[in-house]
Amino acid sequence: MFNRPRQFQLLAAILVAVAASFPVQVMVGYGYTLAEFDQLMAGLAPLNWLVFASALVHATLVYQASPLVLASTPLFLLAVVWNNWVAAAAGLNVSTAVAALATLGAFAVHLPLLQQAPRRVLANPRLRWWRTAKRRRASVTAIIRPVLGGEVRASTFDVSVGGAFLALGAEMNRNLKVGSRCSIRLVLDQLHVIQCAAEVVRHAQPTGSYPAGFGVRFICLDDSQRKALSNFVDAGAAAG
Repeated sequence: MFNRPRQFQLLAAILVAVAASFPVQVMVGYGYTLAEFDQLMAGLAPLNWLVFASALVHATLVYQASPLVLASTPLFLLAVVWNNWVAAAAGLNVSTAVAALATLGAFAVHLPLLQQAPRRVLANPRLRWWRTAKRRRASVTAIIRPVLGGEVRASTFDVSVGGAFLALGAEMNRNLKVGSRCSIRLVLDQLHVIQCAAEVVRHAQPTGSYPAGFGVRFICLDDSQRKALSNFVDAGAAAG
């Protein structure tokens, strides 16, 4: 559940290899060495550069499991088709059969993205656990003051450097809507008190070990507050 699906890692590695293949082809075709880097890169045609750049951008988005993959995939495949068609039509040491196989290969390596696990991750940001900060499950007293007034006392269920999930009964303060701002005060220990602005990012009903409550994202933490939170989270990991 907390691991990046292997389909993203494998495809990202293949895309980097595709990008690297262009300078390698120039090295082999023209007998250049790495010491002749300028001539090597100058040997790339404009369409080669297009595929080279799109492959690296696409690889980055794929590795991150970004939803932008839904846009970068057709753009990358279009660049590959265009490059291979021009290379075969111009007879640039590439036969029509080889160009067709290379094009089909580019489409084939993307088929794993159609599997259920990658599709779910692309559609649901909450499943990208590897992109979230480390969290410590800890009950810390919290005082929340919504911008529109009132005060809510709760306790954290877990805490990270970026935010916290606060356990609260079924009755949610009407001023703590998703997207609203509030101030929050957390007493980590006798020496460290975090007081900052926060944004409510979600409400949640009890699910498994998670209680009913709401998640907040900390805003404008200073360096000392970030360090205190980081030490607090790391201390919990060491104790665990």
